[in-house]
Amino acid sequence: MQMADGTTVQAIGYAARLIIPALGFDDEFEVFGVSMKYPSFRVLIGRSFLRRYNVNYNGPAERFEFHEISQPLHEEHPDG
Repeated sequence: MQMADGTTVQAIGYAARLIIPALGFDDEFEVFGVSMKYPSFRVLIGRSFLRRYNVNYNGPAERFEFHEISQPLHEEHPDG
């Protein structure tokens, strides 16, 4: 797995279910874990999840906000 700083580390794959009620998100998918120096409950959310959302981060408050990206409506025209 390539990390944000460009280094590569070995990762272990797992099957996981992620439920985020506030976002209406409930899905099962493959996740990857890497060894960490200190025990931690932190996670890195990848692009496959984030592609569905605009994400705002308030660093001083340590708060993330996720806003689902709405798909543009496609109007049908009479001539097809």
